Amino acid sequence: MKTVGWAAALCALLVLVTGCGSGPAYSEPAERSIAASAASNPSRSGERRPLGDDLSITVSGPTSFVPTDSAYPKSPRALGFDVTVENHGTTAYRPTVLVLTATADGAGARQVIDSTQGYAGMVGDIEIAPGAKARFSVAFAVPEERVTVRLSAQPDPASRSMVMVFEGLA
Repeated sequence: MKTVGWAAALCALLVLVTGCGSGPAYSEPAERSIAASAASNPSRSGERRPLGDDLSITVSGPTSFVPTDSAYPKSPRALGFDVTVENHGTTAYRPTVLVLTATADGAGARQVIDSTQGYAGMVGDIEIAPGAKARFSVAFAVPEERVTVRLSAQPDPASRSMVMVFEGLA
């Protein structure tokens, strides 16, 4: 019975992160506002950024790879990122509510789940205790050619705070 609960939680997370439908892995530009300070101060890989709500986030530079046949959604290429979230607050944080949004040359990029290569996203019902941190890997579908990639983060879907955590050519 516990397995069913985990499966339901994973499905809910996938719907939340990747959206519904079987459309293309990347789409036309989506309108989404990024805080003015983040837009005028692009981040570099490996740089710790305040995320809001007493949290900080560090994102590695992208690693380009070809997703396996079992990956979802299907894509000719994906970019993987290592993400570390640190909790500087006084209450636990559930990183399953973290929203990561990527664009490739301004077009929305869908998260790729490729567990075979270690890109399972944030799964499970873990908490980051005050003073602790958690690390996980995520990937996003991109075209085969090099593109300008922007990765933004929100501490939870209800937050109006969005922070650009990576910007670069990959």
